[in-house]
Amino acid sequence: MRVSRPQKAILWTVFLLMSWVVAPMIGAENAYWAYQPVTIPDIPSIKDQEWAKNPIDTFILNQLEKNGLFPAIPATKQALIRRVYYDLTGLPPSPEEVVSFVNDTDPMAYSKLLDRLLASEQYGIKWGRHW
Repeated sequence: MRVSRPQKAILWTVFLLMSWVVAPMIGAENAYWAYQPVTIPDIPSIKDQEWAKNPIDTFILNQLEKNGLFPAIPATKQALIRRVYYDLTGLPPSPEEVVSFVNDTDPMAYSKLLDRLLASEQYGIKWGRHW
């Protein structure tokens, strides 16, 4: 039986694709990180227990401490509102919005601000320009 040139190309393509799929399952390729089982690492110890709000913060602070570094101080509420407005809408906040945010004692004030800006028309306009 004679195999035509297009059939050879198809067979060769199938062979290559199969080898790419099967090769990682054989031998040393199993050492690749993506083929390892998922494990939960131990949470490292840190000096400043108050800074870490969640386990991810603990990993970050552990590496900072190993390198003799420390986290930046938290931004003021005035700086936060300006950063968020410029990042999400490209516009500065009005003075009234700054005063309102700074005086808001609700622990969820920042989250509410983010939700409001993400739902704003200006957010869509700014990010629509990237397309």
